[in-house]
Amino acid sequence: MSVEDIDDAISLIKDWIEQRGVSDGINTEPTPEEVYFQFTCKDYTEIPFIVAQPKEWKKTILIVSQVDINEDRVKSIESMRPKDRDEFLYNLQKDISFAPANVAFDPSFDKTGIPRGIQFSREICYDGLTEDNLNKAVHDVVKCDLFVIWRIRKEFGNPKE
Repeated sequence: MSVEDIDDAISLIKDWIEQRGVSDGINTEPTPEEVYFQFTCKDYTEIPFIVAQPKEWKKTILIVSQVDINEDRVKSIESMRPKDRDEFLYNLQKDISFAPANVAFDPSFDKTGIPRGIQFSREICYDGLTEDNLNKAVHDVVKCDLFVIWRIRKEFGNPKE
């Protein structure tokens, strides 16, 4: 199926969500003002992601997933010796710089130096929008989330809750 417009994109994405059995594959209503459409989903590992088309892009969709770092982990990072914290965060940033997805830290990171969330995203232009490319993009953003989760667990142990 060739994707030419927003309706084609929505149709392909809905079919993909249905056949993949992606839980919570819900068309977000009301749609946020800055997007044409947005689907909120979870993959089989229960990691949430969205599939959306920003209004600033006429023929591109965006797959986004975010790792939110809970307050206990933030406090653990803050309480590290500065040298250890700098090394941990440097290694984390270095490793995710090679991720197959775009990376963005929460806005407070530049001021505090402590991440509270890390967002991963992949873009797919209409001329490449296929079920296969949706699978790959979702896999990439979810894999990045899992990497951060595992890295934080390796450093600080499993969460109490």
